[in-house]
Amino acid sequence: MAYSQLEDKYLSNLTAVQFPDMPEQTMPGRQEGDIMLADAGAGRGSYEGYSPRQAQLNAGPKDEMKAFDPTVRQRLADYLQSSFEKLGMDRYKARQNAQTLIGGPSSNLPLDTGLADFVPYLGTGLQTEEAVNMGGDAVQSAKQGNYGTAAMQAGGALLGLVPGAAGTIKASKPLLPKAGEMLLNSMDVLGTPVMGVVPLEKWSSVTANTAAKVDAGKVKLSDKVTKGQELQLAPEYRVKITGAYTPDGKTQNITNAVNPGNYDETVARLDGLTQSFPDPLESPEKFSAMLATVYNSNEVPIPPRWMIEHANDMPKWSSWFGQMTKGQLDEADRGFAVVDKFKQIYSDGTASPETTGRLMMWAMLSRRASAYPHESGFLDLAESMTPLIQKALRGEYGQADIDAGLQMIKQTIPSGSPGNMVTSNANDFLRTFLPKMSEKLPDNRTKLQALHDMIADPNMTGPEIRRAFFGLAQDVGIKNKVLSFALLVSGREDVMVLDRIQINRLFAGGEKIYDNVAHLFDGGPGLAIYEGLERSLGARVNELYASVGRPDKASLGRYHWESWVLSSGQEVAHPTLETIVKSAKGEANPFTNVPVKEGRMHEKAFGISYQRTPEGGNKFVFPAANGENYEFTKPGLDAMFEQVMDKKNGVVPKDFPGVKYFSKDTLPDGSVNPYFGKPWYSWPGVNRERIDELAATFGTKINTASGAGSLESTGTTQAASGSIGTQRAPARKRASLIRGNAAPTSGAE
Repeated sequence: MAYSQLEDKYLSNLTAVQFPDMPEQTMPGRQEGDIMLADAGAGRGSYEGYSPRQAQLNAGPKDEMKAFDPTVRQRLADYLQSSFEKLGMDRYKARQNAQTLIGGPSSNLPLDTGLADFVPYLGTGLQTEEAVNMGGDAVQSAKQGNYGTAAMQAGGALLGLVPGAAGTIKASKPLLPKAGEMLLNSMDVLGTPVMGVVPLEKWSSVTANTAAKVDAGKVKLSDKVTKGQELQLAPEYRVKITGAYTPDGKTQNITNAVNPGNYDETVARLDGLTQSFPDPLESPEKFSAMLATVYNSNEVPIPPRWMIEHANDMPKWSSWFGQMTKGQLDEADRGFAVVDKFKQIYSDGTASPETTGRLMMWAMLSRRASAYPHESGFLDLAESMTPLIQKALRGEYGQADIDAGLQMIKQTIPSGSPGNMVTSNANDFLRTFLPKMSEKLPDNRTKLQALHDMIADPNMTGPEIRRAFFGLAQDVGIKNKVLSFALLVSGREDVMVLDRIQINRLFAGGEKIYDNVAHLFDGGPGLAIYEGLERSLGARVNELYASVGRPDKASLGRYHWESWVLSSGQEVAHPTLETIVKSAKGEANPFTNVPVKEGRMHEKAFGISYQRTPEGGNKFVFPAANGENYEFTKPGLDAMFEQVMDKKNGVVPKDFPGVKYFSKDTLPDGSVNPYFGKPWYSWPGVNRERIDELAATFGTKINTASGAGSLESTGTTQAASGSIGTQRAPARKRASLIRGNAAPTSGAE
């Protein structure tokens, strides 16, 4: 059976965009261009409980199924899998996605079915009377080239253009709407461009008209949303907008997936938003109207009401922002001094492509991690990762390097290091980021080299680089948040970083909503939200800083940094960033003797730092209240805190609520927690002097007077049981950067 004209149009589009190297194949006994699916054909219905494999067994000998040779489905699935792998997708995901589309044992759908099984009528079935009656609108939309709209109007999806038969229509009809929705989502995730509802040539006028309706007072917001999930959001995280925009179908105008295939169109649509919505924080209606055009929906995510309220009330905003303590400001100053150094080395050419590779590793290790484990892990791995980054820059990185790198991570991070919490991030850097960024562009540069060239280009803004990154590669393990973080620390002061702390603050005044809305800030819609916030805040930060008496410090990037510190109740300076600068300048041992401090005041280890030593060892340093510092091994540190937290020892009082209490800004009764943002040992009755005595007992005093880093044994020792007054915990064997697994030294275990 040959393809119809409609099928040819779709498949030529699919292969041209996603599979440009697909060889022309004519299957035995078929016309040029035929595709026959093993389990799709006349007379076979799709119904609840249907099993393609069982149907094959029931059908009898193979010669009765010649027209639907099962190897054909497998051949198509195998080809799709190999094509996805060429695009950089790992083998497991490539197989799963291919078989979800075509069918097979790795399909995400039940009973080994593929999405093509549910929508057969959209092929030759479109020629039948029932199909035309049921899907007339879909036919018209498809003829116009709008396959996304066609799919949803017919309740099917793009792969439904694979030949089917009229006999399957009636049985399939109940499954079609959901199948169509699933397939559109799959196509979006896989990066196949699906045309937005509003044609690109009309996009600017549509967005401008929508913004004008807000200005005319015609737009209203309400919380009267539909029940259940929409946009993967529960009702409390959505608003209904009326009078602004008329949705058409369910396809988004700016798709979730942004990749080289749809990059140009996405950029054009983002430019349209920039022109039509220069200040989306002007009002909740303006922000929501912008999102209505993005999502093609009258139900959109909640606007950032806290930020809108404060951005339009400077006295209120400056009163909140002016609460920063001297300690928080000092930490921010130290952190931003490093940002200035990055800006300098990129502008004068000192930063090499290797510098950018190391910066991206640093950023990727930050995913879902606080600064203490993130930066400790970076110090543990920075030197050992360097040869692998260099190979990726040369375009020589392969599977053998991945395997060797994964083993290196296991051997390099000591078992007691805080860095163990970011092991999975380090693994992903090796398995996902480096392979894809080592691919070469037509000009023979690797994609990692191209990223470096963009960051080093003083004419590119941070938001422009963030956009362009998604035109280089797809699914590299870095999304908007991490990329924005890397751009900020590289010296781009025109970006925000929408992480847990900022999203909770901007959208909910500190209420913890992040886990329910985090997905909104990824992909194409996420870019629209980022850029909208950055436009509005960037236009206001100068006035804000002038209001708090620091006009010389004003920048959007600094506002992110300082407001993050204020909202989180943490003191974080990111000292390991300077190690990347030192390495770029060729300084010796840039990753040693750099203290990474636990800045979360609700953690037992608040104030304690982790360091690597020049010999390849590591240590924990405890700062006593009297100014003394004590070096610890991880077992010694654990033993000390076991004594501290045991209320029988009189260090913490019986009413001590636990360290996590200090992470809560609001108490269960709704009142403000007066201890939020304060160290856990500030609770009344905590005996700080006794803590210092225990530090002297379990640790080793660092005698700075007799030489930097020299040690001086102090106090009584501890027994193996951890009791006070006997013997200190001995050092154990641990993984060492230089000496390997069997090196018995002090430090993390």
